Amino acid sequence: MVIDRLGELKRIMNIGAAETFDPATDSLEAIANALGIGPSVGLWMFGIVDATQVASLVTVITNNLQNVPNDLLEGQFWMQVIYNDSAPATAPEGEIRRITNFVQGGALQTFTVDGFTANVEAGDIVAIFHESLLTTEILARGTLDTSSATVPEDSTRTEGVDYFKGCLLLTTEGAVRFQPRRIVTSSAAGVFTLDPSNPFTAVPGLVDYVIIGGQAEFIPGADAVVNRTPADVIGGKADTIPAMNLAPAATWSIIRHLKAILERLGATPADPDDSIHTSVGQRDTAATADDMSALDTANLHAKIRRVLLRIAAAAYSVTVDPGGAARTDIESTFEDLGAMLAGAAGITTYPAAADIGNGVSMAEAIRAILTSIVGGDDYDAYTKINNVTIASINAAFQGIAGLFAAAGTNTFGPTIAGSPRTQMEAALNTMASYFATGGAAIAATVDPGGASRATLELILEDLGAMLAGAAGITTWPAAAAPGDGISFAEAIREIYDLVAALPGATVMGKAQIAATTIDLNQAAASYDLFTGTTQVVILESLNIKMPTGAAGGALTSISIQTDDVTPGVIISAAAGAVANLTSEADLGWTGALYITVGTKIRLTIGGGAHGAGYVCNVTAKYRAVVSGGNLA
Repeated sequence: MVIDRLGELKRIMNIGAAETFDPATDSLEAIANALGIGPSVGLWMFGIVDATQVASLVTVITNNLQNVPNDLLEGQFWMQVIYNDSAPATAPEGEIRRITNFVQGGALQTFTVDGFTANVEAGDIVAIFHESLLTTEILARGTLDTSSATVPEDSTRTEGVDYFKGCLLLTTEGAVRFQPRRIVTSSAAGVFTLDPSNPFTAVPGLVDYVIIGGQAEFIPGADAVVNRTPADVIGGKADTIPAMNLAPAATWSIIRHLKAILERLGATPADPDDSIHTSVGQRDTAATADDMSALDTANLHAKIRRVLLRIAAAAYSVTVDPGGAARTDIESTFEDLGAMLAGAAGITTYPAAADIGNGVSMAEAIRAILTSIVGGDDYDAYTKINNVTIASINAAFQGIAGLFAAAGTNTFGPTIAGSPRTQMEAALNTMASYFATGGAAIAATVDPGGASRATLELILEDLGAMLAGAAGITTWPAAAAPGDGISFAEAIREIYDLVAALPGATVMGKAQIAATTIDLNQAAASYDLFTGTTQVVILESLNIKMPTGAAGGALTSISIQTDDVTPGVIISAAAGAVANLTSEADLGWTGALYITVGTKIRLTIGGGAHGAGYVCNVTAKYRAVVSGGNLA
């Protein structure tokens, strides 16, 4: 007896009687009865190790599988020891090995398998099952004729370049049996190049292997420089932080880049001066009490807080000109002081005279002095100070002692910006240069797309909003790779764009599912189910599920095929005959069809409409040949 095993059970032939059965019309029970096959033949069977068994790693003798034909259980069947009679729960119990030879001896059956790790002995119980019951799809099998931990070879393979790229190579015997390793490329000569970061733990030897369709990502080694897989690009937790003085390298992983960014922005690095966090500080950083010019001993937050505390303990608002407006910035405050001291506008509302004492202003005291000297506010018109002849009071106290020069031998000459300043105007101009070059009006735009700011307070508010405020950056700049002259915002946007561009669900080789419905209560014609979209895909399987109730009416059959010039037949009209469209029946297909962009998968209704609503569910499994491919 021979079973055709091309992916599914198609026919069973009795070589002696030349009997052929069609699975569409004959049940498996009828076939078994006609051929005299006992109930022990199936995709899954028990076996009892016979008393004649000699302890062996590779040979197993059973006594209860008399009806299984010779050689039937080779290649696609596997054996698992499910009970170790002499030592339960110890090896080889639970181990699974491929059956390489099966001899039917009548009362006894002899199996040859890939070696177990411990001997199989009399009284053990085994399970024999077909590989279709495995949860992992086996795409190919063979024997290595070149042994290597990184580039093993099977020169008999003919599938072509990169046919098995992305699949897993799994040896079933030898030193590294059952170690799945990813194939990153395969040649036409059968050379399998394995993931260099995750090779076999030893050379496999010239052993049997299978190739399975499941894909796996392995964590690359620390600071790996290869660039073959997404895992290589992302990196691993063990990747180290690069030195602070290194420019970003093309071989760095994303993890290394992120660690470098986090170190510079947040965590204290080996060299704290290189951390933005360390340099800028935090909003709750205490004010520094050290020398304001020593920028290497405290962060900017501490320095700024100290500057603000020296200017004002709370929100800055001061009225220095009696009768004038309240000022909220230093520039306007100094302008008012300048006007009060020497400006044309002078004091807006000069205060009344008051005797000198605690709580009395200079203006009040000056008015009191003038009143004491001349009896009121009227000092002769020719009496002026600074650029005007002074007629009395010792030339008006020698021009108010040269505008606030100290009395006696002392002179007004504070050192500002490294040089003595002998006039109040020069001193104030120099102080103004601390806030704007040359003492010019402040006009700085720190927020891209934001307004120009004329005060330090607003500039600091904009910086706070950009770093952590709710308003954020007004207009984000375009992305740019890190480099000289590139802002943090441009570099951060570059990183964001790169992360957003990583591949998603339609990546090449990843299994995808498409589903739709179709009502068979329609006229005899062909109707679209799916269309190849964006890139080429490989259709691997398709299933159509009937609703409750058998099909009928004018409907005689259905078929599913592509609209190619030579259609790819998925379900034929014979397989889709109305006799097979029974209540909740499944019609399935597995294989491989190349679906190009624009190719349609269509269902053809034969005969006519069912006569009432008869909606079927259609599900297709496929993989993109090029990332982005899908069935719509």
